[in-house]
Amino acid sequence: MKAEIVRLELADFEKCDHRRQGIGKRLVDYISDKAKETGYTELSIGVDLDNYPALKLYHAAGFDNLLFVGEDQWGKYVKLMKQLF
Repeated sequence: MKAEIVRLELADFEKCDHRRQGIGKRLVDYISDKAKETGYTELSIGVDLDNYPALKLYHAAGFDNLLFVGEDQWGKYVKLMKQLF
Protein backbone atom coordinates (compact mmCIF):
# COMPACT_ATOMS: atom_id res chain seq x y z
CA MET A 1 0.00 0.00 0.00
CA LYS A 2 1.20 3.51 -0.80
CA ALA A 3 0.58 6.70 1.14
CA GLU A 4 1.07 10.26 -0.01
CA ILE A 5 1.41 13.46 1.98
CA VAL A 6 -0.75 15.66 -0.21
CA ARG A 7 0.21 19.08 1.13
CA LEU A 8 1.85 19.82 4.45
CA GLU A 9 1.73 23.62 4.54
CA LEU A 10 4.22 25.12 6.92
CA ALA A 11 4.71 28.47 5.17
CA ASP A 12 3.87 30.58 8.23
CA PHE A 13 5.91 28.23 10.40
CA GLU A 14 8.99 29.01 8.30
CA LYS A 15 8.78 32.68 9.23
CA CYS A 16 8.55 32.23 12.98
CA ASP A 17 11.05 31.55 15.74
CA HIS A 18 10.22 27.84 15.89
CA ARG A 19 12.56 26.79 13.09
CA ARG A 20 15.50 24.45 13.71
CA GLN A 21 13.94 22.96 16.85
CA GLY A 22 13.15 19.52 15.40
CA ILE A 23 9.40 20.10 15.05
CA GLY A 24 9.38 19.28 11.32
CA LYS A 25 11.38 16.10 11.93
CA ARG A 26 8.95 15.01 14.62
CA LEU A 27 5.99 15.65 12.30
CA VAL A 28 7.55 13.66 9.45
CA ASP A 29 8.54 10.83 11.83
CA TYR A 30 5.02 10.73 13.28
CA ILE A 31 3.38 10.60 9.85
CA SER A 32 5.83 7.90 8.72
CA ASP A 33 5.21 5.82 11.85
CA LYS A 34 1.42 6.09 11.54
CA ALA A 35 1.53 5.17 7.84
CA LYS A 36 3.68 2.13 8.64
CA GLU A 37 1.39 1.07 11.52
CA THR A 38 -1.58 1.32 9.14
CA GLY A 39 0.10 -1.06 6.71
CA TYR A 40 1.53 1.32 4.14
CA THR A 41 4.84 0.30 2.56
CA GLU A 42 5.71 3.57 0.80
CA LEU A 43 5.28 7.25 1.57
CA SER A 44 5.74 10.04 -0.96
CA ILE A 45 5.90 13.80 -0.64
CA GLY A 46 6.22 16.79 -2.93
CA VAL A 47 8.52 19.65 -1.98
CA ASP A 48 9.33 22.91 -3.72
CA LEU A 49 12.73 22.84 -5.40
CA ASP A 50 13.77 26.10 -3.75
CA ASN A 51 12.87 24.92 -0.24
CA TYR A 52 16.35 23.74 0.74
CA PRO A 53 15.63 23.23 4.47
CA ALA A 54 12.68 20.94 3.62
CA LEU A 55 14.70 19.03 1.02
CA LYS A 56 17.40 18.44 3.63
CA LEU A 57 14.82 17.37 6.23
CA TYR A 58 13.07 14.90 3.91
CA HIS A 59 16.35 13.44 2.67
CA ALA A 60 17.49 12.90 6.27
CA ALA A 61 14.10 11.27 7.00
CA GLY A 62 14.66 8.68 4.26
CA PHE A 63 12.90 10.28 1.30
CA ASP A 64 15.78 9.39 -1.00
CA ASN A 65 13.98 8.09 -4.09
CA LEU A 66 13.28 10.83 -6.66
CA LEU A 67 10.01 9.98 -8.43
CA PHE A 68 9.81 13.03 -10.69
CA VAL A 69 10.28 16.75 -11.09
CA GLY A 70 7.13 18.73 -11.81
CA GLU A 71 5.59 22.16 -11.79
CA ASP A 72 2.26 23.37 -10.46
CA GLN A 73 0.65 26.70 -9.60
CA TRP A 74 3.16 27.16 -6.74
CA GLY A 75 6.24 26.53 -8.89
CA LYS A 76 8.72 23.71 -9.53
CA TYR A 77 8.81 20.80 -7.13
CA VAL A 78 10.15 17.30 -6.73
CA LYS A 79 8.22 14.25 -5.63
CA LEU A 80 10.20 12.06 -3.26
CA MET A 81 9.45 8.62 -1.84
CA LYS A 82 10.63 6.54 1.08
CA GLN A 83 10.16 2.87 1.78
CA LEU A 84 8.52 2.07 5.11
CA PHE A 85 10.25 -1.01 6.52
